Amino acid sequence: MSDAEAATVSGAKEKTAKGERVFKIALPGGLVSIDSETPRDIDDAFWIESSEDEHRIVVCITDVTKLVALGSTEDENAKLLGATVYVRDAAVRKMLPGHISEGRGSLIEGKPRACFVFEIVLDMDLELKRFLIERQVATVSKRLSYEDVPKILQDETHDLYGVISAAAALSHKLLAKRRKSGAMALYDLARLLYMDEDGRLLQLARRDLVVGNVIVQEMMILTNTLASGYMISQEIPGIFRNHAAKPAAPGSDQLATTIETWLRSGSMDVDEVQKTFAVLMGKAAYGASVTGHYALAQPFYGHFTSPLRRYADLANQFQLKAHLKKQDYPRSKEELEVLAVHLNEKAEDRK
Repeated sequence: MSDAEAATVSGAKEKTAKGERVFKIALPGGLVSIDSETPRDIDDAFWIESSEDEHRIVVCITDVTKLVALGSTEDENAKLLGATVYVRDAAVRKMLPGHISEGRGSLIEGKPRACFVFEIVLDMDLELKRFLIERQVATVSKRLSYEDVPKILQDETHDLYGVISAAAALSHKLLAKRRKSGAMALYDLARLLYMDEDGRLLQLARRDLVVGNVIVQEMMILTNTLASGYMISQEIPGIFRNHAAKPAAPGSDQLATTIETWLRSGSMDVDEVQKTFAVLMGKAAYGASVTGHYALAQPFYGHFTSPLRRYADLANQFQLKAHLKKQDYPRSKEELEVLAVHLNEKAEDRK
């Protein structure tokens, strides 16, 4: 991305101790977050505007590095746990203390928060035109639950109808493009089943949860993919999410089609499909080197969008922050590889 391209976005300004800082990403005024009703640890928010020739997406991820110092007690405890442990939607063991994860670090409606801001501009074929990353202070205008989304889409007079309808339309296009590109992007509305980024079958409780889940998943997969590509292109050491298939496994798109056929025919239930699926697929795991992601049909992938809930995301934030500030990286590739092994072990313990 050249400076000329970046400068096409009108910049906001921020007064700092060293003077006035001009941003290249103009923050929209209508940022929204979507999550279940219960969680209070809100990592992400977004805004989307579609025109005749492009889609402009702004994704804000809470900047946990402003609240947790590397090597501090909070950081070490978070690393030790690896991720927040949930039972359904309730956090039973928090990766970070509540005053951070549900307080100063959570993107609470109406509260200014330090964020990593990602601007993504796609053309009408969903090809990337521009991708920028900055650290700014952002404020979420509205906190929505998944149940709110279909209600808004049925009311064209609603204040958020424009952004939510644009998000719904774009997310379904992104889902279709991922499937066409070979990803295991499966949504079965009859059975309320969908596949997460690692190819695991998940089941929603009600139909009114579907659209919101599709929006959030597609926005976060897009952001994680582009952020990973940025780290690779800029030679930033990081933790990546790799997913390998067994040698006998077919292409991920073929396997997704086969799974749909099994479910539609009634020859297997969800548990049986999952067990059969596990035989063909390897496990997704973290690593400091990129080996590709089978279920997503991507050459690279990583986690950035849940730093309150996953330590891999927080570790990548520390690396990305150092890059943006032109500082030495806090962890080397060798140190990140050791960390990745630890996080994989903790994930197995949680299972």
